[in-house]
Amino acid sequence: MFTVGCETMRCSYGSARSVHVTTQKWSTYGAIPGDGDCRTKSKASSPAYGSTQPRCRVSTSRPAGRRGRVVAMEEMMPLMTRATERTAELVRAVRQDQLGLPTPCAEFDVKGLITHLEWVAALFESLGRNGPRVEQGPYAGDFPERAKATLAAWSRPEAWEGTSPAMGLPMTTLGHMYLVDMVVHGWDLARAIDREYEPDPEAVSRALHFTDRMVEMGRQRGAFGPPVPVPDDAPPFARLLGVIGRDPAWTA
Repeated sequence: MFTVGCETMRCSYGSARSVHVTTQKWSTYGAIPGDGDCRTKSKASSPAYGSTQPRCRVSTSRPAGRRGRVVAMEEMMPLMTRATERTAELVRAVRQDQLGLPTPCAEFDVKGLITHLEWVAALFESLGRNGPRVEQGPYAGDFPERAKATLAAWSRPEAWEGTSPAMGLPMTTLGHMYLVDMVVHGWDLARAIDREYEPDPEAVSRALHFTDRMVEMGRQRGAFGPPVPVPDDAPPFARLLGVIGRDPAWTA
């Protein structure tokens, strides 16, 4: 899942072992910030920033009643789907000889990042069906198939209701966590294999607002690395990367 919020692994929830520690830290506050805590390896290059679209306002509070669940699903599922499909497309593009390449997420090479994404997909499918946390397994090479199952789980209005028994967090918060993972890890992978990456502007807006709200608290509790400075007029995606501790100018 997220590197975010992990003390033991600095990328996305790090590992299945660390999720429990992470959720204990954040469940008091009702939300976990977006992906983040990945310590980047900064290298000079021309930045390839994202969209210039303005940020949107987003609520991750628990919706009330069936109509609230449907609204949450209708707002989030197109964003989650596009971000997932874009990341799956990049995973399919990885060649065997690229699996050992470094990524902006310092703990992972390309194979490790894809393995992590496979776990994210399996975990969120389980959480979307009110199931338990799951352990990360070895690299399987089936992220696109797992991700389809994840989206199917979250395409049901009941998936957005209440609080996750396994995580102790609102389901809407978990939906935003998944979105941030897909958006940011898609960039990680694209940079590692030297592919173009243009995240969805609305997804970036939501992810940035979600992380901005919790960033100071997140840093105090070890959920985010130090911010990477970006220009004041940088586009939203560059600000998202900077706020969670990634260098928008990173290259392999």
